[in-house]
Amino acid sequence: AFVPATVNAAVGDTIEWTNLDFAPHTASKPGGAWTTGPIKNGGVGRFVVTEPGVFGYICQYHPAMKGQIVVTAAGGR
Repeated sequence: AFVPATVNAAVGDTIEWTNLDFAPHTASKPGGAWTTGPIKNGGVGRFVVTEPGVFGYICQYHPAMKGQIVVTAAGGR
């Protein structure tokens, strides 16, 4: 599971995922607009948010794993 399941950010922030599981995972927007690529055990994946909105994401290997990023305009937190 993604913990926390919802992340708040501002435009320009870097979101970072650390894989604490033994299986590889990704954080990927459905439809392929962006992905961290595979994150192995102990590895880190990053994504810089570029626009405001609410964006859902999944693990491409385990689509039942879901999370979301709530992005405000830069300085709008």
